[in-house]
Amino acid sequence: MSATVRPRTKIAALAGLTLAGLTLSLVPAGTASAASLATWDKVAHCESTDNWSTNTGNGYYGGLQIYKPTWDAYGGQQYAAYPHQATKQQQILIAEKILAGQGAGAWGSCGAAAGLADDHADPYPDVPPTGSVSATVHLYGIGSDGRVYGNNANYSVGTWDGYQSVDGTQGFKQTTSIQVGDEVHVYAIGADDRIYEDRGNYKTGTWTGFQLVDNTQGFQQISVVATGNTVRLFALGSDGRVYGKSADYTQGSFTTLQLVDGTAGFKKITAAATGNTVRLYAIGSDDRIYNNNGNYSTGAWSGYNLVGNTAGFKQVAATATSEGTVRLYAIGSDDRIYNNNGNYSAGTWSGYSVVSGTAGFKQLAATPAGKTVHLYAIGSDDRVYNANGDYAAGSWSPFNLVGDAAGFKQISATPGA
Repeated sequence: MSATVRPRTKIAALAGLTLAGLTLSLVPAGTASAASLATWDKVAHCESTDNWSTNTGNGYYGGLQIYKPTWDAYGGQQYAAYPHQATKQQQILIAEKILAGQGAGAWGSCGAAAGLADDHADPYPDVPPTGSVSATVHLYGIGSDGRVYGNNANYSVGTWDGYQSVDGTQGFKQTTSIQVGDEVHVYAIGADDRIYEDRGNYKTGTWTGFQLVDNTQGFQQISVVATGNTVRLFALGSDGRVYGKSADYTQGSFTTLQLVDGTAGFKKITAAATGNTVRLYAIGSDDRIYNNNGNYSTGAWSGYNLVGNTAGFKQVAATATSEGTVRLYAIGSDDRIYNNNGNYSAGTWSGYSVVSGTAGFKQLAATPAGKTVHLYAIGSDDRVYNANGDYAAGSWSPFNLVGDAAGFKQISATPGA
């Protein structure tokens, strides 16, 4: 197996970034600058046996075995800290830049066997160039009529499409969403307290329609993360315990529902994914926030531990924004939003601090976009508001309305292309 972008090209990649300034590196005459999706699939089959979420500890990550410093040099951090944490599409988009800058030789014999140097097709012709990719946030909310509504934003220019019903189905109580590949997967709890899934192609705007994920009843809340080709769904049962199940979305089959931990008494949950770990956060019966870390390769969990001793929280949302950090947001008893940043490598937290003096919020969602956290919250008027935080500077924009539509009961947000 070849190892994409070896140390010799690591130096070239970093030097190209430093010296070229506006361009990462010069493209020699005749060097391949694009390849079809089928060819990249051949490279991945050779490099990683089609495992887009692989991390074997050899210093190379993901389906195309990209070297971490090269991933950073070619803009991979806009998607994820490490290649294997990004979607297949995102890994290929960065690989396209590496191919343009360094040629097919960066993938050695795997690139040669796949015919990488001879294929000049664009794998994703409808996706904007890297740098503007992931310029979209997909926002979903449960309306007063029990339908799921979606609103897409181009966060580079600040425009929104407007709220539209995802599906005419009624009776939904809560929703969560995640992007995987070219699709947004929306999950919702129905009037029967079962979990349903609807998949939408954000390029064509078409949806599959809501289908049962599991026949089990009694769910109160759900949260979802994507790790490579896998969707990991977590649900809070009527017994106050957290359950989990996962699906390889290329096959579409979910595993059976299993207890994450026997601990009971939880009221709200949220999850974030970092590397090989799912970070689960839950509000306990004492209104404090607890964390449980799960290694999804081994299925082992750390057990629940307090995230600070502060009490009075009613809602919680989490997102992983940069290497080493989870950003946790919670609505306090004063209806204000609080933030706590955790360095998951060191296990330390910054402590809870108010995001904004604005009060009156009922529910929230958070998602990263570039070096910004996009925070969404339902106000006392049942409308959706947005504030953007530069997590490097620690500064936040004011909360502004996301459209004038009212009647929202719950929201979810996910970044998209």
